[in-house]
Amino acid sequence: MILKMKIFILLFSFTTFDFVNIPYSGTQALLKDNHFLKHFETNKIFYRPIFIDETTKIKISSGYTQYILDINTLYFAGNYKKFYFAIFSYNAGKFEVIDSFGFKTGEIINPTHIGFILNFPFIPFKKTFEIQKGLAIKVLYVKLKEFSSLALAFDFSLLKEFLFNEIPLRSSLDIRNLGFSTNKKASPAPYELSFSFSANLNKFIPSTGFSYEENLFSYRLSFLYELNKFLNIILNYDSRRKDLVEFEGLHRVITGFGAGLILTIKRVSLSYSYIPSGILEDLHKIDISISF
Repeated sequence: MILKMKIFILLFSFTTFDFVNIPYSGTQALLKDNHFLKHFETNKIFYRPIFIDETTKIKISSGYTQYILDINTLYFAGNYKKFYFAIFSYNAGKFEVIDSFGFKTGEIINPTHIGFILNFPFIPFKKTFEIQKGLAIKVLYVKLKEFSSLALAFDFSLLKEFLFNEIPLRSSLDIRNLGFSTNKKASPAPYELSFSFSANLNKFIPSTGFSYEENLFSYRLSFLYELNKFLNIILNYDSRRKDLVEFEGLHRVITGFGAGLILTIKRVSLSYSYIPSGILEDLHKIDISISF
């Protein structure tokens, strides 16, 4: 059963582009649509190449997510002034190769995806109609025995700030994963068109988002509550689980309800996030962020 489950995930999530949504799902637990999140600014490069904080501080963050069995992801992100970058990997676990007759060969493989993301500050970021613009480029590489593929993808973002009855509001339009792969056998990019909205009500920050991804419409709701200056509580819901269809990628599985805590002590922020899988094992995610 475990072997079949791993082969299922390998076959239907091990493509050049599909895994770029893996960090997206993990970061969902840190409120993807919350434009006023004061922590883990560098993580935003995974899903929105726009950064409100334009200070010259150096910030770094890293995180680890444990999925089912021995499948996990690891990332490192940072910035220097307006230069943002990230590197991440998706470890699909160990597999014993089976021949065409169904017999184990004794050969062990450990499929791993590697990706790089760069934000381009020299692209014109001038505020036209007070709309901020962002652009990021992603380089993705995957190899499995004789199969290998190098892919290039772009993310675009537009962000608008408002005031309504002295309440700060922010909305964004994001287009993700516009690109191509060098291997024609690789699956096409899982494009995503997303709109999100967030309000800053002092200690309470609600946000919502809507996405159209691979012919699937979904919505998200999230809430952050600042309990005190040290501790934030986060709750979120992603509707994509109810639209789960067989043979979809792993990023479809890790949706639904999620919760977590953000503990901040001076320049260090620690986060623990939990998302119940429902059909597989639950997701546990740990992140750390440091500002200099």
